[in-house]
Amino acid sequence: MHPFPPAPPATPPTPRFLLGTALLFWGWHAHLLPAAALVAVAVEGAPLLPIRWQFTTQDYQRLWNGSLALLLGSVLFAIGYGRALSETGGGAREGVDLTPVATRQALLFFQWWPLVFAPLLLASIFGRDEHLPSTVFSWVSRRQQRAAELRGDPPTGSLVALKPVYLAMVLICSSTTNRRSAFFYLGLIALVGWGLWPRRSRRVPGAAWLTLLLLGGTMGLAGHLGITELHRFLANLDTSWLNRFSHNRTNPMESRTQLGTLGDLKLSGRIVLRLQTTNENPPELLREATYDSFSTPVWSVGARGEPMRNHLDWKTVLPEDNGTGWILTTNRNERNEIRISEFLSGGNGLLPLPLGAIRLEDLPAGSLRRNAYGGVKVSDASSLVTFRAAYAYHSTMDHPPTERDRFVPVEERAAVDDVIQTLGLRSEGGQPAGQVLKKVNGYFRGNFRYATYQEEPHTKVGKQTPLGHFFWRKSGHCEFFATATVLLLRRAGIPARYAVGYSVQESAGSQHYVVRERHAHAWCLYWSEKDKAWFNFDTTPAAWNQVEADQASMWEPLADLASRLWFEFAQWRAGRSELTK
Repeated sequence: MHPFPPAPPATPPTPRFLLGTALLFWGWHAHLLPAAALVAVAVEGAPLLPIRWQFTTQDYQRLWNGSLALLLGSVLFAIGYGRALSETGGGAREGVDLTPVATRQALLFFQWWPLVFAPLLLASIFGRDEHLPSTVFSWVSRRQQRAAELRGDPPTGSLVALKPVYLAMVLICSSTTNRRSAFFYLGLIALVGWGLWPRRSRRVPGAAWLTLLLLGGTMGLAGHLGITELHRFLANLDTSWLNRFSHNRTNPMESRTQLGTLGDLKLSGRIVLRLQTTNENPPELLREATYDSFSTPVWSVGARGEPMRNHLDWKTVLPEDNGTGWILTTNRNERNEIRISEFLSGGNGLLPLPLGAIRLEDLPAGSLRRNAYGGVKVSDASSLVTFRAAYAYHSTMDHPPTERDRFVPVEERAAVDDVIQTLGLRSEGGQPAGQVLKKVNGYFRGNFRYATYQEEPHTKVGKQTPLGHFFWRKSGHCEFFATATVLLLRRAGIPARYAVGYSVQESAGSQHYVVRERHAHAWCLYWSEKDKAWFNFDTTPAAWNQVEADQASMWEPLADLASRLWFEFAQWRAGRSELTK
């Protein structure tokens, strides 16, 4: 006989079949139902068998140590399995799982706990030991036990009721899966109520106790949903703050899109650029940066870890003799010229320029650099710059396409291929580029609508990427249209990139235009093999201009007046104000 501490006061036993039902509940949610069924049959069938094994404390200690070894092995397996899922782009049994790899690994680790500790539970059941001494689990308790034996004292320590602890662990592990149906919450409340029923106070009527249980479960569900909505609200609020205060802070290395962000996406009506053209045809788009690699929800230049991503191959542009002229590229036919006025934070930042920019004039600055993706960065300029930009129809300043400009992420291919098939295109390419562009443009313009509000994914579409949900819902903002267009063109054999900047759409008088923060835009660039150049390709429905304008504040005219006065003051201070002419 092994010396156990004195038995605790009698407590109601765990209800019959509760543990087995909880194991089946966990196995169904964790996709481990066969293994869960085996353990459940062993647990609930043990009392029906005449078998009884005699286990000593040392036996239980060995089983506990073995369980800890299995736990360590599960850590290593979860890490390796998670990496394999990340590399293959799969891992979800119901579609694509967008859970971050580290989170997925942690969830897998916790989901396996009922299997890891099942041998210890089965040993206690077949050994008819409802309670195990704390010395089985604690090295400190074992030291105290040995010290008591040397003094001749009776066994010390406490006893642990293994079944209730194991039941709680099973329910917690059931909650680490991504299944959040009504059945899950109802099942969880039912199992908890089943376990607590024998322990309820007899002074409280059963009906009242059940009512309080359902009330507590409902409040718990409401709290869970509230926390989820609060998380979404704070995430969107954080994004809006960043959008509000990060103008001129476009990251040339990567752009974190709002793909997958739920709720309403709004930008302010603050004026960020002023344009003057030489005719009534301004450039439709002003580009700040371009990216070639996509991993939901981030577009970047190259993948993380690639050396070129650290410096973007920035090249210094030498000024002309007057010190204010800059030649970005040569041997180009000039199409038009515009004058751009912009406030720069600290006199540094990326310049929004038309595609095909050839040269800049009237731009005094300490230095000017450009990269192979069309980005132009100015340094040591004044806080307000007003310069002229000459441009052509397309860009050869960007370097020719690479394999990254043809790559479609594995997790996006199923949704993209469905559209390719719908349009009658070939995923391997080979069809005329003009035909592809016409079909893609018609697909978006004829079947999709622009929307700044993103809804919860519908249950019928299962687990999809945000882009897959966009194809199903057929509504979204410009980042969805730009991303989808780039990946569709790539799958159809046309190299494409993702560009960000501004749309020029609001007139402020004859040959004058203003660009507001809400005019921030994303679109596609595609490579023409015939012209050996990059062209703009914007498939966002034209109605997006009006949708954004409808969100304007009633105080916007006053804000515009204040902005105009501040602009003129800054111009006057620099000696360039039209009011002084």
